[in-house]
Amino acid sequence: MREFIILLVHSHRFRRRASQISTGLNSTSTSTSGRYDEEVAKALAAARAWLEERAKTAVKPAVKPAVVLDIDETSLSNWPAYRLNGWGRVLIGGCDMQHGPCGLRAWQALGQSKAIPPTLALARRAREPGVAVFFISGRPASLHEATARNLREQGYEWIGLILLPDCAQFASAVDFKAPERRKIIEHGYTIILIRSGRNDYSHPRNAF
Repeated sequence: MREFIILLVHSHRFRRRASQISTGLNSTSTSTSGRYDEEVAKALAAARAWLEERAKTAVKPAVKPAVVLDIDETSLSNWPAYRLNGWGRVLIGGCDMQHGPCGLRAWQALGQSKAIPPTLALARRAREPGVAVFFISGRPASLHEATARNLREQGYEWIGLILLPDCAQFASAVDFKAPERRKIIEHGYTIILIRSGRNDYSHPRNAF
């Protein structure tokens, strides 16, 4: 039976932690973003170590290994929008970059998000031995072009970019993402699970 390893670094944890870090600090303080970057780097260090180990055995002629990445607060940072919104999540509306508020969808449509360096390094390293990179995100499909351009300009390469179909409704992100991961497996890929939001390492049966 094939063994899976999926990379799932959940953005909610990072958004929550960013808010915690910013409490009591000036929102423009470089120490705030520095501490946030440290949190992200720490979370992804174990993921990269696991990828390095699994890549030694997973890349075989009969196996197509893959990693699955979220986008927001995992691969790309929405830090400027959250900072303008006082670390709140303003989803709809325009984005006033001078004074705020900044609607998250409007910000994402600008395609100006910066790559989160440890994730970019991980994605690049994954591709070196032939591990495929997939993105699955709750961003609406209407942002596909802007998202693809943003990812590409920040240095990412991928096999699949899967966004939430417009007007689709799911009870949770899991209800959308789990079936999409199954589709990747049905196309012959072995997804390598490195990290989840609940546990550092999860058994395949807990991945879907």
